[in-house]
Amino acid sequence: MATIVEMPRLSDTMREGTIGAWHVEVGGKVSSGEALADIETDKASMTFESFDDGVLLAQLVAEGDTVPLGTPICVLGEEGEDVGELVEELKAKVEAAKAGGDTGAEAGAETEAETGAETETGAGAGAETGAEAGAETGAETEAGAETGAAAEAETEAEAETEAGAAPPIDVEAPNEVRCAAAGGGATERGPSRAPGPSQARREGATSPAAAAAASGGASAGLPPAPEDEDGVRVRASPLARRVAAERGIDLLSVEGSGPRGRIVVADVEGLPPAWKMRAGVPQVEARADETVRVTQMRKTIARRLVESKQTAPHFYVSCTWRAERLADLRAELNEAQDTVKVSLNDLIMRAAVLALRKHPEVNAGWEDKVIRRFGSVNLGFAVALPQGLITPVVRQAERLDVVSLALAVRELAGRARDGSLEAEDYSGNSFCVSNLGMFGVEHFTAIINPPAACILAVGAVRDAPVVEGGTLRAGKLMTATLSCDHRVVDGAMGAAFMQTLGAFIESPLRLML
Repeated sequence: MATIVEMPRLSDTMREGTIGAWHVEVGGKVSSGEALADIETDKASMTFESFDDGVLLAQLVAEGDTVPLGTPICVLGEEGEDVGELVEELKAKVEAAKAGGDTGAEAGAETEAETGAETETGAGAGAETGAEAGAETGAETEAGAETGAAAEAETEAEAETEAGAAPPIDVEAPNEVRCAAAGGGATERGPSRAPGPSQARREGATSPAAAAAASGGASAGLPPAPEDEDGVRVRASPLARRVAAERGIDLLSVEGSGPRGRIVVADVEGLPPAWKMRAGVPQVEARADETVRVTQMRKTIARRLVESKQTAPHFYVSCTWRAERLADLRAELNEAQDTVKVSLNDLIMRAAVLALRKHPEVNAGWEDKVIRRFGSVNLGFAVALPQGLITPVVRQAERLDVVSLALAVRELAGRARDGSLEAEDYSGNSFCVSNLGMFGVEHFTAIINPPAACILAVGAVRDAPVVEGGTLRAGKLMTATLSCDHRVVDGAMGAAFMQTLGAFIESPLRLML
């Protein structure tokens, strides 16, 4: 007689499952206790073992498909048994379940207190930035050859000729800086009105088109002198203007050494050429949009984050502490024993445990009508997996010394990456620690991970100048931020906890007691 196998509940918070892989093909024999399929839950990928003996007559759900709890996934029976009509009927049910999403299973799957919480602390994991060094400080000018000896000579006669040139007009051109073209009389700038770099308006060198439009006292093909913010034209020789235009130097920022503050070629020849941005943008191959299937873990993360952020009124307390002694203690511990390589995060977690024992009101959770103050410190810590974040929990962490705590963390983190955690391994944290320091993140805030009322976001230990006894010297600093549920923890409570935690961080020998 045919046996219908339904999507099982493999965790307390599971609402739907995804078939990761079938271990038995259609027509293959399966025994009780033998692996039938890999099923992806909201927390991990787990192997589902058959409860019956028989032959796999039909697979109703394909690999990669997601269906709610209780949906038929396959049919077992005797070899050669005709189940065609049954399979067609069951496939219709599967399609209906897929179309209805997981809403039909939510009512049965939801428990009064969901325990498989994990939080996403931040933006983890790193961000890529790229910037092109170089700012366009002047338009690139192609100057023509000098045609007359008068243009080369730096004489007062040239200066007077330039002073009689027509006043410039502003010309706006796309992707170019403002430039001037001659048109009428201009006021000559004297030394008493020479603007310094701080008061001059930064304008780029004149474009070739505007220079070609110039007529009058200046030589043909030369850019006219720019104006300052008062409309006074900069006094500069033709050759100095040409060199400045070729190198992209802003004449408004140059002090002249010639008569009456006139800028001569010697004033600009020694200046470095300005950086110029390349025209256009580099050719980059266009990429098509990509859609990524949302895993069960990611769905749970999204749901829990929204619930936490919407229901728990978050507030944040940040502190920066000296960390030289903490780094020294870690080095001494790792030199003194070879059981486990102790990390800075292990020491910080140990400090958090001791601080929680002094502030039991922070080691608590909100339960609507009551606030539960947990008797033990069940310390959760965030572990990043390719499919999302999970928070394994070290039970009764107050009973563990630094080395034992480090061993427990390594064991749980390894099982998290292997996908072999049980439900009790990642549920019921009373406090949580999330550390992004290994990515160079100095400061961030984390979202509270229920049922706990607080989560500690730990930044990197960084080299920084510190003041000690009125003397500035090199030191190490670290910043941490406590996210608090204001229904449980008030501002003064959170601040007092952070003060105690900072005392353990800055005097870390107390962590060994």
